[in-house]
Amino acid sequence: MARSSKLRGLALIATAFLAASLPACLAVRIGRPAWVVSNVHPDYPLSRYFTGAAEGASPEQAEQASRADLIRRLPADLAAAVGAGPAAEIRIAVRWSSRCGSKHAALAVLDRKAMSAGIRGQLAARERRIQALLSPPAAQPPYQRLIDLVVAFELELQSSGQHVQLTAIAPQPPEAPGRDRPMDRIDAYLAKLQIYAARGQGQKLRPGQEIVLSAGVDLDDSAVTGAPLAFRETENSEPARARADKNGWATVKMRLQPGASPRRAITARLDGAAVLEDAGLDPADPRLASLARKLEGAGVQFQLLVPTSKTPRAVLMVVETHEGAYAEQPQLVAEMKRLLVHAGLDVVDVGELAIEGLPAEPSEADIVQALAGKVDWVVLGRAECQVREQVAAGLVFAEASGTLALYRAGDSAAKARFEMKVRGAGRDPGSARLRALGKLAGEALQVFSPQLGEAGKTKAP
Repeated sequence: MARSSKLRGLALIATAFLAASLPACLAVRIGRPAWVVSNVHPDYPLSRYFTGAAEGASPEQAEQASRADLIRRLPADLAAAVGAGPAAEIRIAVRWSSRCGSKHAALAVLDRKAMSAGIRGQLAARERRIQALLSPPAAQPPYQRLIDLVVAFELELQSSGQHVQLTAIAPQPPEAPGRDRPMDRIDAYLAKLQIYAARGQGQKLRPGQEIVLSAGVDLDDSAVTGAPLAFRETENSEPARARADKNGWATVKMRLQPGASPRRAITARLDGAAVLEDAGLDPADPRLASLARKLEGAGVQFQLLVPTSKTPRAVLMVVETHEGAYAEQPQLVAEMKRLLVHAGLDVVDVGELAIEGLPAEPSEADIVQALAGKVDWVVLGRAECQVREQVAAGLVFAEASGTLALYRAGDSAAKARFEMKVRGAGRDPGSARLRALGKLAGEALQVFSPQLGEAGKTKAP
C-alpha cells in the first residue's frame, strides 16, 4: 500500500514538471472554445443566424476564413448573393486567441431576419420600378415601349432569384405581384408589330449587283422609329443592319452571296441582340437567350430573282382598293409578286411595258393580246378589302374579296380563274387588312400553281 501511494505521488510530480516545461500555447490548446469545432454558439442559434467558424495564424486570417466558412455553408443561390454583396452583411461576433498569441479563431454570423428584411426591401423597390415600366405614358414612342418591357422582364428575373433566396433563409412563400407578367406584355407587343417589305420585294438583279432593301416597322399604324433590324440571306451569314427612320423604314445596301440559283431570299428580322443592348443588357447573358430568340421571330422575307434569258416573265394588272379607295400601297399585289418570284417568275412592272393599240375601253382579251411577246403570263382582276368594326377578344377583323384570272400572253382564253372572299384578324386595322389580303393572295396562287407549275418554267413560244 505504501509503495503504491509512493508511485502515485511520483506520477503527479512528473506530470506537474512536464506541464511546467511545455509551452503555454500547447497547454491551453485543450481548452479552446467548442464553437471553433462545432460551429454552434449558444448566443447565436442556427434558427436565427447563419454561422461560420475558422482558425488562423492571425486575427485577420481567422476572421477572413470564418466569413468564407459561413458562405460555404449557405445554400448555393444564397451563397452567390452574399458572396457578391457588401462584406458588412456578415459580422464577426466572437473572437478567441491562445494564451501565447499564436493561435486565433473567429465566429462569423449572418442574421437571417435582417437579411430577409433587406431582400424584401430590394424586392419592393424593384417591384415599384416594374410597375412603372408596365404603365407607360400615353405618348411614349413605340420602340421605347418595347425597351421598357425588356427591362421589366430582366428585373423580374432578378426578383425570381431573390424569391429563391428568401425561401432559403426562412421557408415562406413570397407574395405574387398582382400585375401582368412582362413576358406576356412582350408577346402582345410582338403580336401587333408589323415588319413588311417597303421597298425591294421581287427585285430583279444581275449577278454581283448591289441591292437596296427597305423594311417597314409599324405598331398600331405608327412608325417604330429606332427599331433595329438585321437583314440576312442565310442564318449564318453576316447581317446588314439598319434602324427604322422617322417613317419606320430600315434601309440597307448589300450584295447576294455567290450562288447558281436564280431564286434568292433575304430575311429582315428584329435584331434581338441590339434590342437587349438598347435596354442596357448583355446579349451574351444566358438568362436572356430565349427572349432574344422571341424578339427575332418578327420579320419579313424579300423574294429576289437573278433572271436569265430562260426565265418566264409575268405582269400583275390588279386594281386593289381598301374601303373603296384606290390603295397607294397595294398589299395583295405585293404578296402575289413575292409568291410569283418565289415560284421562279420574273415579275415586271406595267410601267416597263410599252402597250400599244388598245381600244379606249379594252377587254381582258384585248390586253392579253397586246402583251404577246412582251411577257409570258398575265394576271388580271380586282381586289377589295374592308375592315369590319367588329372587335372580339381584342381582335379587329378585315374581309378581302377578289376576282382574278391567269392568262398566257397572246391567248384569249384564261388558263385559270379565281374568285373568293376571306377574313383576317389582327390587333389593329392595319394588321387585320394585311392578313386578309395575304391570305387571299395565297389562295389565288394555289389555284394558279397547277398552270404555272410546268408551263411557268418555260417562256411562251
